[in-house]
Amino acid sequence: MNLKQAKELVRGRLSDKRYEHTLNVRKMAVKLAKRYGVDEDKAALCARLSAVGYAYDPQRNQFV
Repeated sequence: MNLKQAKELVRGRLSDKRYEHTLNVRKMAVKLAKRYGVDEDKAALCARLSAVGYAYDPQRNQFV
């Protein structure tokens, strides 16, 4: 999965508020990746996908 695919997946499943949070997490992940010399794209991808699990409500069987 690449960043574009992750963005499409995440945007379609998160509320506006949670999506905004994910964007902020991504910014921080990239800053930390730069600081510690690790792959920035991987950090951004992980950050983008980090909220997907939290956005699923199994009782309603849907993403919130």
